[in-house]
Amino acid sequence: MAEVQPAGPLAEEVVVGAPLGEEIQRHAEEEANAAQADHLEQEEDVSAAFLLRRILGPTDPRRMELSKEERDWALDIKDAVQETAELNALTDFQYAQMAIIHQDDIGAALEAAEVLQETRKDYDILETVPDAQKRIETLLQLSPGMNVSFSFSHDDGCYVCVFDYAKLDVQKLNIADNARNSVAGGYYQLQSFSPDLDSVRKGSIWLVECDGYHWIPQRGDLKFSREYWTVLGGVYPFRLQAYKCFHTPVLFNVIKSMIRPWVPKDIYGIIQLGCRSPGRLDSFYMIPTGEAANQRYLKRILEALQRRYENERNFRL
Repeated sequence: MAEVQPAGPLAEEVVVGAPLGEEIQRHAEEEANAAQADHLEQEEDVSAAFLLRRILGPTDPRRMELSKEERDWALDIKDAVQETAELNALTDFQYAQMAIIHQDDIGAALEAAEVLQETRKDYDILETVPDAQKRIETLLQLSPGMNVSFSFSHDDGCYVCVFDYAKLDVQKLNIADNARNSVAGGYYQLQSFSPDLDSVRKGSIWLVECDGYHWIPQRGDLKFSREYWTVLGGVYPFRLQAYKCFHTPVLFNVIKSMIRPWVPKDIYGIIQLGCRSPGRLDSFYMIPTGEAANQRYLKRILEALQRRYENERNFRL
């Protein structure tokens, strides 16, 4: 177990499951290997170990299994939604997703269904891959370099998302049309982070680079954070396995306390400040070039979203 070095006197002291330098290196190596996966699959000498990792990976049909208890919760949520005139019917996948997160809390599931229905309507979210590509491409253009990496970690059995908060252009994102694209793009990203039921159950890992981030109140940072978590992040049924913020200045202790009112308790409770790595996270993931990394990010996000929509079409409770 490795102790995370605190960013300042107020930073929380946390313990993580592996030395962070080794953890980042491992994820980065998986990133580099995954970039060559399509090519490797065409080679005749593909190793048995590689094939086994693919079988147990993101396309394994066993990732869509439910326990009996989860299925019972999902059926109860489905009945409750169908009995609520104001709510549109959801897919069985979505009922199962809510069951995994909300369990037998029908009220919380109904509230989430209502808010997400309004979000999809208000932000013109079409639930299609072409719409997702347009929205996410716009999001990437609004804050170049902010979305660093998206990959499936075989060692962790979950998805790993890497962000760079120093590249977050909040002032640009707060402009009306941009804000709409930001929320819609964020919605599709969350959909991609949960392409199957096992990914919902295990949750994803978020690694966030904070070196170089400067909080400017007049820029509307808190406004952007509040809108994201109120209409989307705080109601979308997803789980985080870890939320690690790297190279955080002492100011992040203040920022963390300010966002507490609108960030869900289970997510707020796992935010780890003061994490360290041998270098900025982008130096591990933006390979071989920033443009190549951006294209890889978009490709993987859309592939995961396509798998999700296929699972939604085919899954039955």
